[in-house]
Amino acid sequence: MSIAEDREEFNNTGLRGLLQQLTKIGEPTYVLELEGGHLGQVIDAKPPLGGGAYIFIKRGSPPLRYANLVEGETPSEYRLFV
Repeated sequence: MSIAEDREEFNNTGLRGLLQQLTKIGEPTYVLELEGGHLGQVIDAKPPLGGGAYIFIKRGSPPLRYANLVEGETPSEYRLFV
């Protein structure tokens, strides 16, 4: 495989590919990160506290990742660059 083919595969598969597809759709969406952080699953609503890391996508805003820790821990949020 060439470098261009590798880059294309990386950008269009796994969690990164899912986020790129959802960004084009533009609907507010929650994506639950699956084990390892390389895959994600679209979910209907914000996961409950302690439900695992998730990403929120909304048109006009960068994707935001939330650690979604258990009660009493300091939550974290940071931008993802897709």
